[in-house]
Amino acid sequence: MDLSEIHYKLISHLPSNEYFKPILVSSPGRVDFLNTHQDYKGLPVVPVAIGLRCYVAGVRGCNGIVNFTSLNIPDGFDSFSIEDLSLVGGGWFGDYVRAVFKLMINFGFRIGGMNIVLWSEIPMGSGLASSAALEVSVIKLI
Repeated sequence: MDLSEIHYKLISHLPSNEYFKPILVSSPGRVDFLNTHQDYKGLPVVPVAIGLRCYVAGVRGCNGIVNFTSLNIPDGFDSFSIEDLSLVGGGWFGDYVRAVFKLMINFGFRIGGMNIVLWSEIPMGSGLASSAALEVSVIKLI
């Protein structure tokens, strides 16, 4: 799928907004070049970006609510208020996005609501940093 098809696929899932234009960002997956898994031990690693990417499109909202849709997960929808950024737990996919918003707000960023759509080429649970690519993409989007 080329970039224009990805752009259309994601943007078509966002609500129209007369005040804000949608934004599309992406981040690559990665591998540990030496395959040592040292990052889990807090030790240095040699990360290398790969050709698979996580794409995130979003548009600002005015109501303080974040709506997050994953096109990779059946029934992949999460919605939360900027005022209540508690994590769901239990491996809930939306917790990655909630954690990014919580971190950014804790660092002093003023963030309103957003509608966000995700589609990723990076297989989940493959060891290719799909969750890190999602989090970096959401940070770039914000």
